[in-house]
Amino acid sequence: MTPRIVWLASYPKSGNTWMRIFLANLINGSSTPIDLNDLISNGSSFSRPMIDDALGFDTGDLTPEECARLRPVVFRWISEQLTVPVYYKTHDACTQLSNGDWAMTPEATDKVIYILRNPLDVVVSWAHHSGVTLDASIKALGNAKSILAKQKPTGQKQQVEQPMGTWSQHVESWTKNPLFNTCAVRYEDMRTKPSQTFAKITAFLKLPYDTAQINQAVRNTSFEGLQEQEKATGFRERPQKVDRFFRKGMVGDWQETLSPEQVEKIVDAHGPVMQQFGYLNSDGTPRLS
Repeated sequence: MTPRIVWLASYPKSGNTWMRIFLANLINGSSTPIDLNDLISNGSSFSRPMIDDALGFDTGDLTPEECARLRPVVFRWISEQLTVPVYYKTHDACTQLSNGDWAMTPEATDKVIYILRNPLDVVVSWAHHSGVTLDASIKALGNAKSILAKQKPTGQKQQVEQPMGTWSQHVESWTKNPLFNTCAVRYEDMRTKPSQTFAKITAFLKLPYDTAQINQAVRNTSFEGLQEQEKATGFRERPQKVDRFFRKGMVGDWQETLSPEQVEKIVDAHGPVMQQFGYLNSDGTPRLS
């Protein structure tokens, strides 16, 4: 089997959607930005309809554990049907199941783009996105049992459960797993040096586009432009309980939002990984933007 799936992996609110929009514009090759609702990601690791279509039956009556064991089967089958790579979004941590299977299936995986963002800013963005307090958001990023789209006894969701763990566990589950060919990129670099960062991603994926084409795709995906598009036509991935998906996209929003005590909690919980990826100074204090 030739692996065909490229995972666009990230903890939520870290730039995954922006990455997908960039790839869509790059491959489209137009000087006009593509519609936000026509992303290059053909699917996602957690789409129940996609899983049901591949299996040929409704998984609504299965337990989360049963669904988890079937996903690697689905990903292998999908990869076998493909003739070109596809780009799938995932918020899952890269974990191993009790039966020995890896949830994200290395043998079906071509490459991984892992997008990470300073957890100090993730906390702020996740609080707005989820409609929770900053303290609840901080707690969520430090919860080793954190699961996205957790199922309720009253009925199944359109997404299957996605184990995430803590923010630090999530980052390391992908970036330290030798079974996957992974390119880690920081959201902050996508914002402050987009041409250089997206050129690195394009080269890693071995996509046949030159500097001019990459720069055009970068212009087509400016955050301000995405905000204008969402205002004009809406965005189908926007949660119903929030007004905007593309809210600020700032680097360093935490500096105006979090209290010193909240910053200390986040650094205490995630300091080693923050240090590894340049979010802390040598003395362990947060690096200001």
